[in-house]
Amino acid sequence: MVQSPSAGSAGEKTPSQIVTALEHDEIRLLGLLALGWNNTDIAARLYIGASRVTTLIKSCYEKIGVTSEIALVLFYIDHVLPIDVVSGYSRPGEKLERWRQKAEQRRHELERSGEMPPRVAEAAMLLADPAHAGESDTILAALMSGDNKPTPDTYREYIGRLTHALGKPGNSRRGRQRLITIIRLAPLDSDEESL
Repeated sequence: MVQSPSAGSAGEKTPSQIVTALEHDEIRLLGLLALGWNNTDIAARLYIGASRVTTLIKSCYEKIGVTSEIALVLFYIDHVLPIDVVSGYSRPGEKLERWRQKAEQRRHELERSGEMPPRVAEAAMLLADPAHAGESDTILAALMSGDNKPTPDTYREYIGRLTHALGKPGNSRRGRQRLITIIRLAPLDSDEESL
């Protein structure tokens, strides 16, 4: 159940009820956020103004009952993407299959690039964990395993290495969202020897 934070709401709603309440443009917006697109590019793709993008994001916050774009991306990946057919795919699940294939390719590219040693992989997995959506880098760094915890700056450096390798500015918000999408669709095992 997802609880809406607004007073006077209908209370708890199931994810499927929330998905049903999302408008066509909201679903498309969530998909573009998951790909790490910025507001200007989203506006151009949806043929709307930048202020409308902001309005759609706020509407999604309210409908989904979250307060961060990372939480919006995680909701999209977990609840909308498996059934998303509005974006031109012919059947539910087809878009998810294609995104998974691309995520696997990107994950393998990151592994081969040498940008993802085990500590960096662990940092990425924490970032993509829905239980920690919207947490600060300080909290995420403190959650890392072992006695030798990284500082928040070191944690940011780990994530920045990955977002930069994905072609996004190091540690940009959109780069983090794209990284989360890849990690959620093609999970890592930070204990793998191949990392």
